[in-house]
Amino acid sequence: MAVTTAYKVYGEEGHRQRMSFSPSFRRDWSDGWLGTRIFEAFGSDLTETNEYSIIRITRETKEECERELNGQISDGFFENCRVGKVVAIDPQEATDLLEKRLYELWDELEDIPMDPETECMEAPFAGFDAGTHREEIWHWFEEVFEIRIADLLYPEDKEV
Repeated sequence: MAVTTAYKVYGEEGHRQRMSFSPSFRRDWSDGWLGTRIFEAFGSDLTETNEYSIIRITRETKEECERELNGQISDGFFENCRVGKVVAIDPQEATDLLEKRLYELWDELEDIPMDPETECMEAPFAGFDAGTHREEIWHWFEEVFEIRIADLLYPEDKEV
């Protein structure tokens, strides 16, 4: 059974966490040979701070999670970042933050004006520039939050 760990990765003292300025993302490299390998990074678009990024790693063992974190810091997604302290947190804390931000951002998106002919946003939203097509933002929601847009649009019809 896979194990999930989570961490707050801070910037070096006196520096904000560089990766926190990037949009949040999820990468799933799982396969039959390596097993489960999922890396998620939550930046300021979800944490609302540049002091740290939240990282959630799912691997086959806790030791693999720790190796993944160290690899990402040394020459992965954090390669050119000034990393300070790394604090292990309860993975549920990361999940709770993600769920809370999902609904906050979805509510905010409803208030962003959209050109009905082009379906492009008329104002910036969560790191996306004005002029971004609505479906690009929807794909981001689906990738980062692992939710179907249909479940957000029609919660009463949500598949269980």
